[in-house]
Amino acid sequence: MSSLVRVRDLVHVYDRRPVLSVPELDVPAGRWHVAGPNGAGKTTLLGILSTLIRPTRGEIAVAGHPLPEQARQARARLGYVGHEPSLHPDLAAREALAMHAGFHEVPQARVDEALATWSLAERGSRSVAELSFGQRRRLDLARALLHEPEVLLLDEPARGLDEAGQATLADQLAGDGPELVLVGAPERAPVEVDGKIQLADGRVQEAPA
Repeated sequence: MSSLVRVRDLVHVYDRRPVLSVPELDVPAGRWHVAGPNGAGKTTLLGILSTLIRPTRGEIAVAGHPLPEQARQARARLGYVGHEPSLHPDLAAREALAMHAGFHEVPQARVDEALATWSLAERGSRSVAELSFGQRRRLDLARALLHEPEVLLLDEPARGLDEAGQATLADQLAGDGPELVLVGAPERAPVEVDGKIQLADGRVQEAPA
């Protein structure tokens, strides 16, 4: 089975301290829990795979695109939700999604569909800053899924989500959802998974066979 994420000799140093060291990691299609306590390297690994963090050294490929050389092509095929909501606070919710739709050449009609799916239809004209944390979390998830990515990277996606929001997330990942989903969470994954990538002290202790 081919790998949608391939890592070789990855090292990342922050403030002169090694925070991630992954000699080899291959992740095939499926849903995988990126597990480990705070400080284990989950957020750093997901940030590197999302192209937002440039590692100190190493060979990384996402959906067949080597990073950072083909970061733009990789971004077209992946969705990412970080630990904190990321959309610009001065934009209206609908504007924020419309901008993302424009970047990915997604029909604008899908924006209203996404707002409705995530129970944000009545909040579309409100600025991101006016939304509650949970609503901003829903909006970030709507953004990440809007262009139907092949690879989805989620850093503690259930943070701030109520039960209805978690149910919507599970529905969105079912059926014809992304081929590969990596879900960072310290202990229990908030969605059904096929297995885990266990991290401790910046090193992989368990990975997909």
